Amino acid sequence: MRRPALLILVLTMMPALCCRAQSEPRRVSFGVEWGYSPVFYYNYKYVYRDDYGTTVLDKGQDVCFDSNAFILARVGLRLGEKSEVSLLSGYCGIATGRKAVPLLLRYNYASGGSGRDGLLVFADGGVGLWAGESPPVLCNLGAGRRVVLDDKLHLDFTAGLRASLDHPLGDSGLRNDRFSAGIVLGVELGF
Repeated sequence: MRRPALLILVLTMMPALCCRAQSEPRRVSFGVEWGYSPVFYYNYKYVYRDDYGTTVLDKGQDVCFDSNAFILARVGLRLGEKSEVSLLSGYCGIATGRKAVPLLLRYNYASGGSGRDGLLVFADGGVGLWAGESPPVLCNLGAGRRVVLDDKLHLDFTAGLRASLDHPLGDSGLRNDRFSAGIVLGVELGF
């Protein structure tokens, strides 16, 4: 009997909590981000057993060019006029044949605030989830420009660096290391 009453109370209070007076800025924000993220550096260390049972160490690095793309959805909480913490998830390419569903925590600082054009900087980190392999650690660091379209919409044009590190298990159960670095060029529609 108490649960339906509590549910009705929460549902009736939601509009009051979500729709504040026009003079107060919203604390919760949303966005959709998409972009291009080519990888330019790759470093690996693979340990495996050959046909004779000998453990082999194969390591190396490569300057390469792997084209990748990403699309992310964002839910953010404004900490003040100029800073925000967000949770992002979506789909992204990490390197050739490696895709992930990232779960990232991002800090964003916009010099003009949420309602004015200006420069912004961001840093995020998290994990990429997919079936069958160890989850990579992902991190991005960059800057950009915010263009306000109206009082509730803005576009963020960003550029930065991305790094990925993971430890997949080989066929023989031995741990391997892979590191990739690249750039990130993105556009976010925020509201």
